Amino acid sequence: MSADPANNPEQLHDKPTALFSISDIGVVIGLPILTTISWLVPSSCWPRVCGFISGLAMVFQPDRWGERAKIIESWALGTESDEKPSARALARAAMAVEIERSLLMLRLHRPFKRWRNVTLVGAEHIDAALKKGKGVIIWDSHFALASTGTKIALVCSGYGLHHLSNIYHGYSSTSFGIKALNPIWVAAEMKALAERVVVAYVNPRPALDALRARLEENSIVSIVVRSEASRVVTTPFFDVTLALAPGAPVLAAKTGAELLPVFTVRDKSGNVVTTVEAPIDLSAYEENRPAVQAAVDAYGKRLEPW
Repeated sequence: MSADPANNPEQLHDKPTALFSISDIGVVIGLPILTTISWLVPSSCWPRVCGFISGLAMVFQPDRWGERAKIIESWALGTESDEKPSARALARAAMAVEIERSLLMLRLHRPFKRWRNVTLVGAEHIDAALKKGKGVIIWDSHFALASTGTKIALVCSGYGLHHLSNIYHGYSSTSFGIKALNPIWVAAEMKALAERVVVAYVNPRPALDALRARLEENSIVSIVVRSEASRVVTTPFFDVTLALAPGAPVLAAKTGAELLPVFTVRDKSGNVVTTVEAPIDLSAYEENRPAVQAAVDAYGKRLEPW
């Protein structure tokens, strides 16, 4: 089921900036190759394969990757150390795991054994929240293997997700990409969703109202932690400032639904693991604004160890 306004342009927050891009061409060329790898190569080999492909990308697109390395270096946190990875190494690792996420998604199109194993830890927090009868909000941290890995972990454990999305989700933000490429990604992920609710940022209320209705039915709503919002909420994060869209904590504060931070990463043994943490408790706050700030502050602290 998909509540998708993509066929009604007046509902969208803006229009694509271009008809197509060079990146779209790369996706068209790469999709058959990645699909073949995803369907035929054992998932245990994916990290090595993706590392090789990311190395080729850096060779053939040095300008793009040089700029990407600078951006990632500016994101890198931690103490100064001779063992700290170089910006180039971080950029290559980031690209490799993005490619792996695409393989994870394309595997969902395979007609046989489509589910790659993603371990779910902390399911008891979901079950306890559902017993309270006010719904559950999965606040899915924006790591590279999320949110596809998170969806797989939950659906394979018997949970149905009502997921907040947008028309740019997938490969591209161009007109061609939205019409021809992104549906490939969306169709795959719909195999792991009960519903996709598409937000129009110029007027997000219909989407949020739809999610509120699902929470009133004691369902599970999924929202990715992002910074795109007309009004972000900030919190200290290490020695910088983290800015977050407040949609998930606003919904939690208004509905009484449990807000569960979720982290999907690869563990030291190479397995993809989705960890559901204990809820962020907002019961002490009578007004929405301090509750939302408290939720963002708590999330920042939860995020640091990850």
